[in-house]
Amino acid sequence: MGHANAGKVRGSSGRRAWACPARAARVLASVILACALTGASLLSSCSPSPSGQERSSDAASQTVTLTDCAGRTVEVPRPCKSIVAIGGTSLRLVSYLQAVDRVVGVEEAEHKDVVSCPYRHVNVKRFAQLPTVGEGGSKGVFPNEEALALLRPDVVIANVDRDTADTLQQRIGVPVVCIAVDEGVFTEGFSENVRTVGRAIDSEERAAEVVGYVNSIKEDLAKRIAGLPEPRPTAYVAGVNFRGGHGFDGTEAGFSPFDACGVTNIADEGALKPGPYTIDLEKVAAAQPSTVFVESGNLGLVRDDVKENRAYFQSIDAVAKGRVHTLIAYRFYMTNAEVAMANCYEVGRVVYPDRFADVDPMAKLDEISTFLLGAPIAADLEAAGYSFRQVDLLSDED
Repeated sequence: MGHANAGKVRGSSGRRAWACPARAARVLASVILACALTGASLLSSCSPSPSGQERSSDAASQTVTLTDCAGRTVEVPRPCKSIVAIGGTSLRLVSYLQAVDRVVGVEEAEHKDVVSCPYRHVNVKRFAQLPTVGEGGSKGVFPNEEALALLRPDVVIANVDRDTADTLQQRIGVPVVCIAVDEGVFTEGFSENVRTVGRAIDSEERAAEVVGYVNSIKEDLAKRIAGLPEPRPTAYVAGVNFRGGHGFDGTEAGFSPFDACGVTNIADEGALKPGPYTIDLEKVAAAQPSTVFVESGNLGLVRDDVKENRAYFQSIDAVAKGRVHTLIAYRFYMTNAEVAMANCYEVGRVVYPDRFADVDPMAKLDEISTFLLGAPIAADLEAAGYSFRQVDLLSDED
């Protein structure tokens, strides 16, 4: 066909030269990537960090040893000048510890502003300027080892399993510190994640402040509901996000705002374990919860359900009598602690108005987010349709 020898030509010296620039570029790229990985151990001792500082090779450098949340023993440098955080809530915890200025690379998902993910919304201008180290978000945690090896952060905070962390650490020549999967706020798992990240990035004092602040919120809620008679009020939460939006049947067992406020969650009965799931709607009607809460981001889906089966919703006393209130979804790449805690105050205000009369939950949200993230977020959330309010599901208006 006349193309058999088109891939190569002879130069003036008689030696073969590649005539296809694209193929040459691919060969060169493969060599560069191979060097980046196989040379990671060499880079560890002699390559400069993005800030131009030598990593752990000068006389002033020190290291400390810690045990991460996967039980791994990891040696991390002091001082810690550069950080990468990958996997759900890793970068959120770094943000809570006021260390965003030391982050040198982010997952691609962190480049997109999402108001319902407050740590990202507050810091998106910073994150958008940083190189990517993997996809992240709903696509999963797939670290870009080549990018990490070239960035050479002092430490990688990762929400990955033990084996993945060991492999990644070996390949990139950088200490990898694991956090645990914990969707709670007032849990020891949350506190230990904060402390572990604090030790890893040399921010232990700030970590203690965060844990202390969250515990003070927990104690305040406990004092407000102390001495309440039994049985406690019942409630149901609908429109809970998990693997996408859900309507009235999307709920959660072990719903933290109910637990923190001593409210009986009708979705707990019969649930195999804590967490979101799809409930049999007849169980909701049979339980007749005193109050219904709906995550405001999925209010439209719940209204669609009402249109399809109005008689069912009229049979639920709380819906028929207007005892329906919105909450703000607090899960986006795991738990937004500031939003979850504000939801607790809204649940308390609705169910125990006398005990929470002095609290404006949206103002409380700003107080909490300012402490954790350095900025108020309530107005931005409300402008995007996320708010606390009473709604009439049987009307045609939102």
